[in-house]
Amino acid sequence: MFYNWLDHANVFYANLTWFHIFSTFVSFFVVIATVWICHNIQEKETIRQKNDKDSPIAKIYGLQAQYKQARLKLAEQKLTPQQRSKEKEMESQTLTAVLQLLQERSDMFQVQTLDELKEQLSLYRSQ
Repeated sequence: MFYNWLDHANVFYANLTWFHIFSTFVSFFVVIATVWICHNIQEKETIRQKNDKDSPIAKIYGLQAQYKQARLKLAEQKLTPQQRSKEKEMESQTLTAVLQLLQERSDMFQVQTLDELKEQLSLYRSQ
């Protein structure tokens, strides 16, 4: 029986071509690459799901909101403390100017205080 198996192996190796060897290696490589890529995709999906839990805005509005949030966070991280304080000051000045314009047109807009304006603004941006 063992001799019969060896005889078949000798016939197989005698008829083995470079194309068959190449095809076998390519097939093996593709299977390994597929497993590796699927594993990486699953890891990224897990990370994305964890980030979604942290961000209710992203759950509601989707990828565009996630992208904008990420850009905003990166921009904020690059700011120095002085730049952050200047940014807050400029935001305060802008809100004050907007409030004045809204109060001038009080017949069209119902915003009367800065707190109301900030409350409405918070609906449009994530904190």
